[in-house]
Amino acid sequence: LLWQHIWFLLFVLLFPTTSHAESLADALSGYPALSQFRSLIQSKPNIARLLTGDSADSQQRFTFLVPGDDAFAAYRNANGGSDIADIPNSELEAILKYHILSRSLLSAQLLTAPPNRLVIPTELTEEKYNNRTAGPALERQNEAGDNSEGQLVIMSLQSEAGNQKRQQEEFDVLSGLHKSVKMTLLDGEWDGGLFHMVDGLLTLPQVCTNTIESQDLTSLARALKRASLGPVLDALRNVTCIGPTNAAFEQVGSPDEKADPGDLTKALTFHTLTEPVYTNFLKDGQMFRTVSNDTIRVTVNATGIFFNDAKLIKQNVL
Repeated sequence: LLWQHIWFLLFVLLFPTTSHAESLADALSGYPALSQFRSLIQSKPNIARLLTGDSADSQQRFTFLVPGDDAFAAYRNANGGSDIADIPNSELEAILKYHILSRSLLSAQLLTAPPNRLVIPTELTEEKYNNRTAGPALERQNEAGDNSEGQLVIMSLQSEAGNQKRQQEEFDVLSGLHKSVKMTLLDGEWDGGLFHMVDGLLTLPQVCTNTIESQDLTSLARALKRASLGPVLDALRNVTCIGPTNAAFEQVGSPDEKADPGDLTKALTFHTLTEPVYTNFLKDGQMFRTVSNDTIRVTVNATGIFFNDAKLIKQNVL
């Protein structure tokens, strides 16, 4: 009888530590607002394989940003009724790799994180979408085993905790071409880590010249073309472009139309930093080297962020 009591006690103590990891499809079954994505991975084996939790054999855990039913509706509205399932497999796989964050991120961590901890690498590593490495600032904050080589997303909190439920907390998640989606915190668990819900698909980053055109920087695009620097810039790894607005070009006499191509080259390479730079890490007084082998000083104060005397008006265009 005594041994029976001891075995019963051991069972009670050990039972809570036993875990039953679920596949993502099984885990999503408890979330009605994620039903369309669950159907998608059940109907597309190649997509499901990206999200099998095979990483459970290693120490790394991920956070997957699950497109909610609102994301499917938004995609149909923006694409003439076409569905996310109609996206070519190779492109859809790249998009979903972008949705896999290379960190396990609980709500409590995100809600208390300083800005530099909200620059988050993903599993999107193909050079077509990711012509960069982590960069010095991101490397310095890495913990042992962290993978920071994939393309980034950048998060910012959109609602205060207040009296709201945690599930109502929302973050903006910034992706390629300066497009963002809203993320609702769920702390859902699957055998690969955690998941939260987003209301749209992340936008895949493009090469620099395409990104410049997407931001309506027509004068900068013209200057790059006249200096024959577009293809060079697109192929450069680990750089950050400080892009003057159309108004900035006009204020100095429209050099994009009138300047000698050699002078344009000097000016444009002066505006290109030789490492990935994200504003979340910037501090007043920092100095950065440019492709033209000059230095640029950062000023951070109550009025904004400045590179030399030029005020930054749009940040972190990936």
